[in-house]
Amino acid sequence: LEGLPAKLAALEQAKAALFPIAADKVRDEMAAQAAKASDPSVSNQAITGIIDKVQLAVVDLNSDLQKLERMIRMSIPKAEDGNNWGVEVQLGVVKIVTDARTAMKATNDGLKEYFKERSEAVEKLAKSSETKTSEGTSETESTGGEKDTKETKKSKSTDTSTKTGTACADRTLHLAAIDT
Repeated sequence: LEGLPAKLAALEQAKAALFPIAADKVRDEMAAQAAKASDPSVSNQAITGIIDKVQLAVVDLNSDLQKLERMIRMSIPKAEDGNNWGVEVQLGVVKIVTDARTAMKATNDGLKEYFKERSEAVEKLAKSSETKTSEGTSETESTGGEKDTKETKKSKSTDTSTKTGTACADRTLHLAAIDT
């Protein structure tokens, strides 16, 4: 826990490196991402790298908060009749730390949702191709007539359908918004 202030300072410094786009430049970055969205099979490496680093930081900070919570819980004095103000303060601090840990878990879960949301947007943008192949064989044998016959019929069919078209501009902007 001694290193917690240094970790927080390092996170503040990393924030500028991880998020270099100024607020007034976000719209320009979205337009650039929309232009790149023509190939949705390529993942956004910048966002993926940021998510990896943020997830590691969240897990590390959650671990530190868990240690802090445990330390506070272990040092809560025994509650007695009257003059329990210190106990109430420590229980209040434990609640704040627990709430912070819950928020960290929610943040980590939200980071995972990025990939789900992006994949759904990419599926709607991507050209799709579908090929169906079916094969069949039938044999017929006939006896007792003028001629004994034996027939074998084979059939094979292949259907290929491709859905192409221009992507809706709003869908492209949606993907760009997810990626910025």
